Amino acid sequence: EILRGPSAGILSPSIVQAGENRWMYFIDASPVGCGTQSTRVKRLRLNNGTPRFGDAEVVNLVQPGFVIWHIEVKHIPRWNESWALYPAYRPGMSCGETSIFLARSADGVNWTSFPRPVAWPGIIPQFERGVYRSAFLIDPENDVVYVWMSGWDSRGRWSKAGVKRRFSELVAHLSSGR
Repeated sequence: EILRGPSAGILSPSIVQAGENRWMYFIDASPVGCGTQSTRVKRLRLNNGTPRFGDAEVVNLVQPGFVIWHIEVKHIPRWNESWALYPAYRPGMSCGETSIFLARSADGVNWTSFPRPVAWPGIIPQFERGVYRSAFLIDPENDVVYVWMSGWDSRGRWSKAGVKRRFSELVAHLSSGR
């Protein structure tokens, strides 16, 4: 056992190599878990020894009007930035009724989230009820981002979808707020 925390305290860990440091980002939804009205995004340095939950620091990543539920973080050495892709739900909704958002950070602690979601319930019929989990890959040399998502429809059937897009166009779209 590497790490122990409270129930729902270590959700969706994402390991990132940023320079000389290895970090684990995760969601702390304790003590409620799914349906909680607030979560905290935390990170823990994994460089030396056995990490302890109490050593994790809360990072400044919020999605206004939403509760962040899971997270995937990538460090892009070419830009010396980290990017996060994460599902989030509105307070009062279920953790399965999520939209997917994107954020960026130069230091891994202070994040800038984009106001528009990457994907949302109803973006395609297979995701009518929600877009639940996601993964992504950024190719900075070719200005491309690949996003893979899973979601569910009104009958509870799960589907997967992937998209490839010019990264600069996606960021411009998410930044516009329109």
